[in-house]
This record gives sequence, C-alpha cells and structure tokens, in this order.
Amino acid sequence: MSNDDPPIDKLLKFILESEPSSRAYLIIALCADFDSAGTATTILDSLKEQYDLFFWVLKYGWFGDSVTDMQINELKRYGHTEVFMQKRIESDKRARNFKKFIEKSLD
Repeated sequence: MSNDDPPIDKLLKFILESEPSSRAYLIIALCADFDSAGTATTILDSLKEQYDLFFWVLKYGWFGDSVTDMQINELKRYGHTEVFMQKRIESDKRARNFKKFIEKSLD
C-alpha cells in the first residue's frame, strides 16, 4: 500500500493514528509526488511530528522512469535520505541494500 494506490483512506488513517508508544518504527512505501493533492506532504508532515524520518529512494524504476532531483530534495527536507542509484538491479540485490539501510538507520 502506498499513497499512490487508491483508495488512500486506509493509509492516511494508519499514518494519522500511528504513535511511537504503540509503533516504535514504521516502514511505508511512499510515492514522492508532491502534487496539488498534497497526500505525500500530509503524510510526511504528520509523521515528522512524532518520528525521525529516513528515506531510501530508488532513483531509477525498472522501466526507465526516475525520481527527480526536486523530489529527492523535498524528501531531504523531512529527514535523512539515501538514494540507490543503480539501474535495473534484481529484487534480491535491492532488498539486501534496503536491509543494510534499515540496519544502519537503527544504529
């Protein structure tokens, strides 16, 4: 579930009701589209009030799409951001890199 998967009501409810006392850590998928609908901004503004935010960004999608520098810079405003720059890397290798990022972030 991500903020670009309709309907987003369940995700927004989960985010708005999450508290560190009941959920010390959250891992969510986020589409970094900072559009006029403002769902990414709403989610991040809510989370930054209670959590330290860390972002692991896949710069390049499998089919050639990419996250823009503007989107990455916007995420950096909210928290530590690491960008995975490799293109067309198999899922197991991406997963290992993501796991390393999580472990490093928890230290």
